[in-house]
Amino acid sequence: MINLTFNTNTYKHKNNETVLDTLLRHGVDIAFSCRNGVCHTCLLRVVEGEVNKESQQGLNKRLLEKNYFMPCKCNPVSDLLMQERSNVDFINTAVISEKKMLSRNVCQLFLEPIQEIFYHSGQFINIYKKNTSLMRSYSLASVLHHDYFLELHIKRHLLGSVSRWLVDDVSIGDEIEFSTPTGDCYYQAECNDQRLLLVGTGTGLAPLIGLARAALLEGHKEEIWLYHGAISAADLYFNDELRSLEKQYDNFNYRSCLLAGSPGAYKGSVVDIAFAEHKELTAWLVYLAGDTAIVETAFEAAIKAGVPEKCIYADPFTEKEPLVPDPESQSLNDSTESNQQKQEVDYPTPAPELWIALDNGKLLQRILDGFYDAVYEDPILSPYFENSTKQRAKEKVYSFYRRVFTGEKVYFGDRPRNAHHWMVISDSIFDHREKLLEYHMRKHELSEEMIRKWQKIEELYRPDIVKDKPRGRMIGNIQTPASGFGKITFEVGGLCDACNNEIEVGLEVSYHLRTGQVFCCNCSEI
Repeated sequence: MINLTFNTNTYKHKNNETVLDTLLRHGVDIAFSCRNGVCHTCLLRVVEGEVNKESQQGLNKRLLEKNYFMPCKCNPVSDLLMQERSNVDFINTAVISEKKMLSRNVCQLFLEPIQEIFYHSGQFINIYKKNTSLMRSYSLASVLHHDYFLELHIKRHLLGSVSRWLVDDVSIGDEIEFSTPTGDCYYQAECNDQRLLLVGTGTGLAPLIGLARAALLEGHKEEIWLYHGAISAADLYFNDELRSLEKQYDNFNYRSCLLAGSPGAYKGSVVDIAFAEHKELTAWLVYLAGDTAIVETAFEAAIKAGVPEKCIYADPFTEKEPLVPDPESQSLNDSTESNQQKQEVDYPTPAPELWIALDNGKLLQRILDGFYDAVYEDPILSPYFENSTKQRAKEKVYSFYRRVFTGEKVYFGDRPRNAHHWMVISDSIFDHREKLLEYHMRKHELSEEMIRKWQKIEELYRPDIVKDKPRGRMIGNIQTPASGFGKITFEVGGLCDACNNEIEVGLEVSYHLRTGQVFCCNCSEI
């Protein structure tokens, strides 16, 4: 039997368990969330022993060098000696070196990291707003070993708390904190004999610039085509630099695309233009970034053009900043209020015009049907619904939206803060969810005005949902523990969640405060 040693204690591992399962079965209070390798909350370091490749898939070079792995994806084949993660390995500090406005609303920001940072051009970092729990993902346009500074392109959004802070408030010389770079949308040198198609909108251009420059500096042999879509000429904020790059490299081709047209730019949708010029893409690699709806459309166009799904890389969250209210604005959850008081104030002002636009709920039902079909197939979102049926999820959310939009007291479940209390959800995951919902709104032809109204309501709940660690449920004005184990004496018979053997009435067992898993004495001692 395999032994797992963690925090000086050794535990017996059982076949078909993950490392996380074993630790939980023995009552170890370890942080975790999705249990499927998405959130990286449960990361540990292995000091001795070997872990399977799947448990390290998607981790960056820096974390791999420090032997981090995901216990929730690890089925050990040897004894392991493990340590807790060190925050020093995940939070980095940089100094603002330079700021430059590339257009009225797009700022070019250069960061000088205090620690040595490894990254691939096109990956993203999370920037943490000072003295708040807010963070925002931004893609890197710089190239490692060529550019001394990290380069970001940040679009100022009217209601974007993080973007307004970065564009308007931070100054040269200020220090900011950011996460370790991550993401799969980057250039791979071993693919230098494949043609590349890069399609993006807005500041989704940033990762594509980084990717294209990295490829060219690596001596990429084949053609590179970059298409940047915008609404107006002012939004083509990097036009001159890309024209210059096109002159410098024979195999680099740049197309600026405007819906309204303009001298020097192609007229029409960036997706239509890109895939009209390249109808057969079987041997190509395709990179997509920007507005979610456009990325979704481009993804489908790439598949139709013969690109294997594994050869399509997308960063759909990079275009539009979340509309995060400032921390000092009205909170939706005041922990000093009673549950009864929250029942009255925990919802925004009703939006009856939105309910009418949703055909009094009929269109809402169709949108949710398509949305949750996609959610339960989505590798990022589906792990959060592991213990909930699709039908139950749709029913709860339908009732919640009806309560929010109409003001009718038809929903009596947990509000978002309590409902998501254990889920570690970053801004990028929240954005991913919102853009998937937006795609289905548009698919069912909800008007742009109503989409925007719905999105503003969604954004009100972001501070309650986005967090970097689990928190306890609020019961009245008391916050319960976020995780850990308790003891309970069975008053009725039950089954152990580890061995499925019967637990007799009167026996004391341990149970996980969040998941409710129950472990009999025999399993806890194995």
